[in-house]
Amino acid sequence: MALTLAALLLSIQVVLLIGIAIFVVRMILWVVTGELDAPFVPTPVRYAEHVTAALEIAPGDVVYELGCGDGRFMLALAQFAPEATFVGIERNLLLYAVALFRRRRAGYSNASFRRSNFFDVDFSGANKVYAYLLDSAMHKLQPKFEREFKGRVASRTFPFTRKEMSNAILLTERIGAHGQHLLFIYDFE
Repeated sequence: MALTLAALLLSIQVVLLIGIAIFVVRMILWVVTGELDAPFVPTPVRYAEHVTAALEIAPGDVVYELGCGDGRFMLALAQFAPEATFVGIERNLLLYAVALFRRRRAGYSNASFRRSNFFDVDFSGANKVYAYLLDSAMHKLQPKFEREFKGRVASRTFPFTRKEMSNAILLTERIGAHGQHLLFIYDFE
């Protein structure tokens, strides 16, 4: 009887420890990504020139990057088009702080960052947008773009499902597992 009770108590402790471990891992993910469903996966900086050309960034343009993470890609875009203005939108406090640090270190005057949820941002101030977001986010954002945005959107990997694209660009010859080698271009009138 005592052995059975000890085994039961040990089992309960193991289950509680597993539960605590899962909770801690999820909290760490939340601190890093800001949202459990939107992981931080940066776009390689080597694609900045392709995205700049695809968006047709010109002097005076205002370019938003949605979910800019640590800011490295947006700062690379800002380097390719110094006469345009770049605004990175990032919800996660830690990534936002890293982006601010990178901007200060790089010294770009044409780049800034906002700590905000991109679903709540007014897009009317931009005429170009870059995004590397999941299908679910693209699906939710499409009506918002249709209502308040006039300009060009470049989306890496994940297309809008209910909008005809203007173009699709191959970023690399190496085919990715989920389309990460593609850049989808959309024009909103």
